Order: sequence, then C-alpha cells, then structure tokens
Amino acid sequence: MPEGIDYQNGEQAGFWNLREYILYRDNHTCCGCKGKSKDNILEIHHIVQRKDGGTDKPSNLVTLCKTCHDGYTREL
Repeated sequence: MPEGIDYQNGEQAGFWNLREYILYRDNHTCCGCKGKSKDNILEIHHIVQRKDGGTDKPSNLVTLCKTCHDGYTREL
C-alpha cells in the first residue's frame, strides 16, 4: 500500500486530472474503433459501470470517441 510521497509519484504523476491521464495513456485514440470513425470528440468510458461496482481507477477506464461511446451506452 503506497504511503506518504508514494501517493504523489504514482502512474498519474504530472497529469492535471484523471481524464488527461487516460487520454494520454490511450494516445488520444478511441479504443473502440481505433480512430476509424474520424470522430474528434473523445470521452472517458467506464468498462464496468459504477452502478455495477466499477471504479474510477485507470484500469476500469478507456478512451472512446463520441460515436463509439454513444453506441456502447445505447446497448446498456
């Protein structure tokens, strides 16, 4: 378990917020269509929804373009 300064030096160190980190980690590219939709609007998507026990941890978040994100949310 990280203690003290270790909390400040984790994988997200140097990023303004979680969204910025996820976009950087995913190369500002949709993980659904890999940019094929040409949609420039990028959103952060929970793989497991919070209502179903998902968290805001980076391992549960991916970058999706608006087109793919709308498709995923329609399926739910």
